[in-house]
Amino acid sequence: MNPRPSIQDDSVAPADGLDALFTIEPLLLHSIDESGTLLNVSTAWARMLGYTREELIGRRTTDIMTPKSRAFALTRGLPLLYSAGRVTNISYEFVRADGRPLPVLLSSGAIRDEAGRFLRALTVVTDDRRARYAERELDARNRREADGADGLRDVLERLGHETRTPLGAILGFATLMEQGQLQDSQRARLAEVLSAAETLRKALDAALAEAESSLAPPRRTTNPPPARPGTPPARQLPLAPMRVLLAVAEAGRQDRLREMLRATGHEVKAVANGYEAIEALFASPTDLALIDLDMPGLSGPATVSQIRNSGRNFHDIPVIACTPEAEPPAFASLRGQGMDGVVTGSCTPGGLEAEMRRALESRSP
Repeated sequence: MNPRPSIQDDSVAPADGLDALFTIEPLLLHSIDESGTLLNVSTAWARMLGYTREELIGRRTTDIMTPKSRAFALTRGLPLLYSAGRVTNISYEFVRADGRPLPVLLSSGAIRDEAGRFLRALTVVTDDRRARYAERELDARNRREADGADGLRDVLERLGHETRTPLGAILGFATLMEQGQLQDSQRARLAEVLSAAETLRKALDAALAEAESSLAPPRRTTNPPPARPGTPPARQLPLAPMRVLLAVAEAGRQDRLREMLRATGHEVKAVANGYEAIEALFASPTDLALIDLDMPGLSGPATVSQIRNSGRNFHDIPVIACTPEAEPPAFASLRGQGMDGVVTGSCTPGGLEAEMRRALESRSP
């Protein structure tokens, strides 16, 4: 089994013959290291994003993705690449320099050394705008057709009810009359009424059934079916290496959380109060923050409020509240204060990673 990639401060992009590919037009390519940092970018791909190659090399791909794509990359896309060694046609949305989203498909293959260590991944990019826009137009057309079909279906149901009810009354009363004392001429006329009413009922039922069958199928819920009892959950790969801001005042808890994060490959910036946390966010990119609820100077909730109201790119960073208490405050109140999760002093490495995963996914609309 290949070792999981870890972040090394002194990592250097390996040189190989593949670098010549990045100068060929119109290839859309990039390569990343074990942390998702761009080692090389083709001129065509940089131009499509609205950057120069120099502006992109050294940045992480997740920094120029939409929140939804970033969360998917960190929780599934990159871990699958590191584990399986290749991924094919993964759908992502990048954010161009002008702020517009750019839908693409990424196919990547890992390059490893003789010992199986991850060196880099070469990624081929496919412009997915035409297919994505066509898909959206098709979805919109299907919704319009479904709306029209639903409206017509309502009309047919109302028509069926409003005609079958009086027609049923006619047939019922005529049948009762037939059982009474009637002259032969009256009985003959009544038989004609019953025959005509029955013919009308059959024709109406056939017409309504044919109209119903010609409509689009009724809308169905998109909720997945419930899992069967005893079905094991799908195996989740470890999170991709992330840059984590850890703001915890008490030294012992800070050390414990930092070691848990580093043991799973994450790069950790540790600070002891809210002011330092905000300075750290302005100083360097951050993928996720763990912030103590009780810190000197600027409390955890006040720190998160500053982050959320900053107007900067990090205002949507997932934030997990930390507390030494065995019974943390109600999550609803923490959510109202801008936090996306909570961990207690007794959290395990597995529990911490699960909460990080939930926080990432909660910030992906």
